[in-house]
Amino acid sequence: METNSSFLIKKRLGITSPAITKTTPFAIAVFTIAILLAYHSVFSHQFQMYWDDQWVVFNFYTENGLTTANLHDIFTQFFHGQYSPVNQLTYTLIYAAAGADSFRQRFSAMLARLS
Repeated sequence: METNSSFLIKKRLGITSPAITKTTPFAIAVFTIAILLAYHSVFSHQFQMYWDDQWVVFNFYTENGLTTANLHDIFTQFFHGQYSPVNQLTYTLIYAAAGADSFRQRFSAMLARLS
């Protein structure tokens, strides 16, 4: 038996038919496969030389990891005239998870976007 609150949530989201909830896993699978097909060529690319990969993606914030001092610096300092703490934090998290390998970095970034 469905609780009143879950019914209200489903109604608010427009999920009122049992057929919709049965097709949701299939729709998610199709969506995921479509994204993988669209981005499959990206995984063979390397980092660009003499572009922003060297100062945006790889810098001392990224390489210093997830320490308290580094997180403080990310949120309180400008780097090359730009203040982008959320972007830098994203690069730092991906670097912590994937290292400097371009395939693992792009795969981690794609997984983060899918979630």
